[in-house]
Amino acid sequence: MTPETAHRNFLSQLIEDNAKEKPKRKVKLACSAFYLKKGIRGYTSQKVVMTELSVSACRVTCPVAEAIEGHLYLVIEGWPAKFACVVKKRYEDDLEIRFCNDLPAQLVEKLTVSRF
Repeated sequence: MTPETAHRNFLSQLIEDNAKEKPKRKVKLACSAFYLKKGIRGYTSQKVVMTELSVSACRVTCPVAEAIEGHLYLVIEGWPAKFACVVKKRYEDDLEIRFCNDLPAQLVEKLTVSRF
């Protein structure tokens, strides 16, 4: 064992893996965010625009960012799947969102290709 790995355990390895920043790419994708209504049972949605994307997270611009509390499903327009997500950081009109499961690198590559 090397000195660097002598004090590592399963939990410290998870923390290190989560701390690594994945490169974010600039995009402009129309999406929908589905989330629980505040104080009422049921789901509601709003149209959002994804401005940054990586395999583990993204940033979206929302008309009513404060309505989305914690967990949400993100649906990218033209893509058949919905992605479970958690709000990581809040800004005035933007949310930084972390995907519950990392996206495949091929999907990120496909979505970040210029659509002009």
